[in-house]
Amino acid sequence: MRRLFNIEFGKLRGYRTFWALSILYLLLMGVVLIYLDSFHFGMNGSRKQGMQVNFGSMGIFVFSGIWHNITYVAGFFKIFLAVIVVILVSGEYEYRTIRQNIIDGLSRSEYFTSKMITIFLISFCAMMYVLVIIIILGFVHTNDITFDKITEHSEFILAFFLEMFGYLTFVFLVTNLVKKAAFAVGIYFVYTLLVEPLLAFKFDTVASYMPLQSFGNLIHMPFARYIGQNVPEFVAFKDVAISFFYIGLFSFLNWWLIEKRDL
Repeated sequence: MRRLFNIEFGKLRGYRTFWALSILYLLLMGVVLIYLDSFHFGMNGSRKQGMQVNFGSMGIFVFSGIWHNITYVAGFFKIFLAVIVVILVSGEYEYRTIRQNIIDGLSRSEYFTSKMITIFLISFCAMMYVLVIIIILGFVHTNDITFDKITEHSEFILAFFLEMFGYLTFVFLVTNLVKKAAFAVGIYFVYTLLVEPLLAFKFDTVASYMPLQSFGNLIHMPFARYIGQNVPEFVAFKDVAISFFYIGLFSFLNWWLIEKRDL
């Protein structure tokens, strides 16, 4: 395992595109999350008419609601992580490093494992970064802090990790299928923005069981509760189970492709 980690880290160490996208992800998401409470808008599209929604007055950074609020918004930035995975996987085919690694003695299963380790670590680092932001903002904005108040709803940070890991295994599969970065990004956007939403609209009874919808269902949009609407404030076991199923399926398909195809 350590050898596989060292191989992957060696590839990433001098990969400027990887580090540039990672820094952009951290900076942009950090700025948006930190200044999220300054965002406000009018419910009818005008800031001068109708109901005004001001995130700052809602207390979105207060424990324990902050776990749900921040992880939901942070999920929108997964596109940066998806692009990173596309670049890393497609680069293996474009520069034929995957073939060279196998010639040098790395088995196909070890190559698959090394990429899954990379995806796991990217998801884990994203989770830890969001966790640090939540802890800092929560302590700054919460009065009468108690251990129970801090830890209540903290399961959302694990749901965030599962959501990122699931999405990235899907991106890994798409890139493995087409090998080219541009095609993989295009297919990802078409499926995410067009294909699955249309299928969910046409077959609404099974919409929640579709892959990306299942990952998204781990963390529902929380802000409607601040205007009196009911919002699930928990991570449903059904959504966790479906997410694990798709992660297992995508992982198996990735392994099968790597084992059976001509590299």
